[in-house]
Amino acid sequence: MDDIMQAPQPEEVQTPETPQRVTVCDIQFRSGSKIYYFDPDQLELKSGDHVIIDTARGAEYGYCVQGNHRVAPREVVQPLRKVLRLATERDEAIHEDNLHKEKKAYDFCQRKIGELGLEMQLVSAESAFDGSKLLFFFTADGRVDFRELVKILASAFHTPKSQSQPHQNLRHLRQTHVLPQIRAGGL
Repeated sequence: MDDIMQAPQPEEVQTPETPQRVTVCDIQFRSGSKIYYFDPDQLELKSGDHVIIDTARGAEYGYCVQGNHRVAPREVVQPLRKVLRLATERDEAIHEDNLHKEKKAYDFCQRKIGELGLEMQLVSAESAFDGSKLLFFFTADGRVDFRELVKILASAFHTPKSQSQPHQNLRHLRQTHVLPQIRAGGL
């Protein structure tokens, strides 16, 4: 009888193991913008912390909107990028300077769009944290030939890194798609 296999007892029935959860923190680049998961690494972050994060564009400044918490792996878009550090006083000063530059760039670009008679609406101007690039986002009902605008912006906002190719830091003039009801709301 020792050779006969017995049916497993209820306590021996194995259940699928709960998947391992991933520690993340929620980061926003701008107030009211999309929230992204980042790996807090060894940092204990809390809501309201200002952080420097690793992104596809390099180091960027962000706001922690929810501190360390755990989520299911399926909720995480890979690769999960890391929070590099809490923002220092120097980082805060750079961020403030970038906000000022973005406002100037937005106003200048808006003025040039009007002067050139382009059928487009400027949505925002964003500076990379290291100041190497300016990104201009716009909406338009159709295709817009903005080559002249790019030349004007490139000559106005060249950076020391791009002296030989001043348009390099402005290669990100992007059209955003806006729903008709939002467009009618005054963007």
